[in-house]
Amino acid sequence: LDLDFPLVDGTNGVRSIPAAIIAEAARLVIYDLSNPARPLPVRTNQVGSATTLVSSIARAGAQEYAVGTSGGVVILSRPAMGGLNPLDGALVTTIPGLPMQGRTFGAGEAFDSAAYGGIARISVRPPHIRVVQVPPMPVVPIDSLLQSNREARVSFVGAARESRFLLPIPLERCGNGGGELGGGAPPNPLFNYYPMVQMHGTFGPEIYVALESTDIAGRLNPPRGRDEVPVLLSNAGASSGFGSQLAPVQALRLRRLSDDPTDELFNVYLGSPFVIVLQPLSSREKGVVASVPGRQAVWGGDFMRVSLDPAPNGSPALAPYLSTTALLEYRANLSKTYRSIRGEYLDSRNPSFARATPRVAGVNLQSGEFSHSESDLFVEGRGQDLNLTRVYQSQSRYVGPFGRGWDFNYNARILEFPDQEVPAGYQWCLLDRGDAQDQAAPCDALLIDGVGSVQLFRCIHPGDPTAGEVMRDPAVNQFLGVGGTNRVSRFYHSPPGVFSVLYKLSDGKFMLVMPDGSRVHFLPDGRLDRMVGIFSRSVVECGYGADGRLRTVTGDRGVRFEFGYYRRFSDPDFLAPDVSSSRVVEMGRVARVRVSPITANVGDVSFTYDADGNLERAIPAGGAPLVHKWSQQDLHEMVAVGRTDGTQPPGQVIKYVDGMVAAVQQETTSLIFGGAKATARERYAAGNGTVTVAVGAAPPATYAVDQRGRATSHANRPFEADDQGRPTHVAAASSDAHLTYDDANPVYRFRGNVVATSEGKGPFITGTRYDQSAWNRAIALTNVNGDVRLLDYSLAGDYRSAGEVIESTGPVTTHRRHNEYGQPEHESLDDAGGGLPLLRDFSYGSGGLGPDGGLQTARQLAGIAGATTSRDTRGRVHAFSESGLGYTVGYNSDGQPLSMTDLSG
Repeated sequence: LDLDFPLVDGTNGVRSIPAAIIAEAARLVIYDLSNPARPLPVRTNQVGSATTLVSSIARAGAQEYAVGTSGGVVILSRPAMGGLNPLDGALVTTIPGLPMQGRTFGAGEAFDSAAYGGIARISVRPPHIRVVQVPPMPVVPIDSLLQSNREARVSFVGAARESRFLLPIPLERCGNGGGELGGGAPPNPLFNYYPMVQMHGTFGPEIYVALESTDIAGRLNPPRGRDEVPVLLSNAGASSGFGSQLAPVQALRLRRLSDDPTDELFNVYLGSPFVIVLQPLSSREKGVVASVPGRQAVWGGDFMRVSLDPAPNGSPALAPYLSTTALLEYRANLSKTYRSIRGEYLDSRNPSFARATPRVAGVNLQSGEFSHSESDLFVEGRGQDLNLTRVYQSQSRYVGPFGRGWDFNYNARILEFPDQEVPAGYQWCLLDRGDAQDQAAPCDALLIDGVGSVQLFRCIHPGDPTAGEVMRDPAVNQFLGVGGTNRVSRFYHSPPGVFSVLYKLSDGKFMLVMPDGSRVHFLPDGRLDRMVGIFSRSVVECGYGADGRLRTVTGDRGVRFEFGYYRRFSDPDFLAPDVSSSRVVEMGRVARVRVSPITANVGDVSFTYDADGNLERAIPAGGAPLVHKWSQQDLHEMVAVGRTDGTQPPGQVIKYVDGMVAAVQQETTSLIFGGAKATARERYAAGNGTVTVAVGAAPPATYAVDQRGRATSHANRPFEADDQGRPTHVAAASSDAHLTYDDANPVYRFRGNVVATSEGKGPFITGTRYDQSAWNRAIALTNVNGDVRLLDYSLAGDYRSAGEVIESTGPVTTHRRHNEYGQPEHESLDDAGGGLPLLRDFSYGSGGLGPDGGLQTARQLAGIAGATTSRDTRGRVHAFSESGLGYTVGYNSDGQPLSMTDLSG
């Protein structure tokens, strides 16, 4: 029992509750006893693997719990146990092998005790590992500190402070040379951390500590590559199999602060500082890190784990506490874990408006970035399709499940900027636009959409006069219930040009509402949870394994994508779709994705990687592989993509100069590009200008762009876009249209609506009115002839069940009845002017995959003629008939049409 347990709510506030902490296998479940008659489970903390058994729990000091398990003792932070987010990191210290799993168990700050099997055992707490800052003191290497007098060393240790959150160096993407890595100012003590171990000085004059960057499940992140910042600082990198994929690193060396056994410093070991970084380091920046002797950089993870490095390390008496290595695995023993921030997807330094920038052959003309997308698997859905799409961006910096540069749509995620335990003024510079900078500050959130875009949602603070434009959105009460604002713990301002809105809910989860009312939900740790269509029965849901990796994506017909990864066969998380491998470059990469059950002509696609961990081949079952080739000068640059050898159709060979595309060869056609700028700051400074593309020896085509990279002409005709990236003036050979948006709407999400278009050279004007509902539906559309099309949703309901939409234009009225997925069930057309009625009926499988795959069999009546189209269980057109005529379609094993047979055979 813990009668004043600290429980964190959705606003990061803390309230005390009477709680019971109950062991359930490898979990501790916190029950709220505020109503003793109905205990309510409010939090769950994992304390081991699936085979771990908890046998005892004991309070160990004011803010810790010690837990005896079948694998040893773990120490949990009491405040973090009550957090909403798995990233709060309750488990802070692991002491494997310590025989303290008895039913009777006691813990203190110096000793642990247990009784079991008629034996009582008392054990001294092992070495105390800590990571500390020393804010009042300048950053110094350990050798310099040892050369100082004893008073200076005592003062230094006395000023050291420990936090459960390790702060990375602020992301600096503005290129102004400032900040911690700029080299123009002394190192900042706030971002330099010292490893400290308190233990008896007889263990030796020096010891070595390893530092790991770990994922949400507390596992070492896969090595990022020889050209990248390391994820592991250890002397055992090579022996664990990581040598070829780690830059030269070593464990953190700690020195004993006194050689006098009577001195209190005799029992304190301290090392040179380290820094946590979130972006690749240039050669100059690596030199800045090394300017403090012994200082090293490590890649930011969800957690940072410190442990005693494997032998040889200190005296033999340390052996029970040392970590070990095996092939492709670093096994931490005695360890301490801290929360941090993971390094994430970094967008181009010159990103473009999606609808306002010229692109040719995958090349963004104003930034010189090469973009390439591949759709690996597609399965038609009832309301939403399943479509696995990978996207490569040459100027992004990301190493993910598909290797360098690639992201994918089901990897959409949110990275929440911390708002606790960060110093005042801490912020990230994401982009320098020339006249302004995009700065992420505490409590902001980054939406990384998985298809090449990073969007900054700014936290709305109390008292913000513009908060109402998000709070009064009808989506709040529609999707969260009456009084929905009480379920929202945080509102955000959307980035310019993005008319989706983000909410953080009181349970720690996130909800992104799109302009059409469809929703994307994210877990408290930011991972994609599910996508809900306009019709709430249409849900695409993600499932994750114990290691936090995406395992399944299940569509609204019950069809699912199953993800397999390259792993060691002995990995406890090895499952059926996984592929056994001993290549370190493949570890954690996606090996295959399969469809289950097999539907249409798709079954699975597999992936292979080159010696640097870059995606080499995407191989569809029964199809030709798509081959990718990579530069050896910059491992992030893809230089060829195509069939067979990477150049066969549809093939492209890409040449870069200073990170920008200079030329693309497509079969026999050569495209030459000019005018791109590497950064948004350079583009702004250049003012209005031109970008070009030439086909072979032909004169180049010229596109005019402004200082934001927006096109100001297209095909030699005027084109304009506003500061939201919305096209406002589009000209063609026979028209010159100006677009007007609903900028005055009190609801922000509706301001992306086009409400009128007008002809610049003539009288026409069109208009659109919307219903101001959560779904933002058009209710009246006026065309250039003045005809008005009206849509009535009064019988459509709230899109949770079947309904009907009535559309009328003059004397013609159309009734469209839909099912709970939004699929049409019946259409009828009535013409008061005397025309023939049109009737169509659609039928579907009762659910999931039968008997017609959840898709449709359609019947159409037009006058006395009738037509019926049917699909098979895989969703393919199987038969068609009309007025006694028709045919059936036969398919081969790959799902390709093989024959068509008429009704006579």
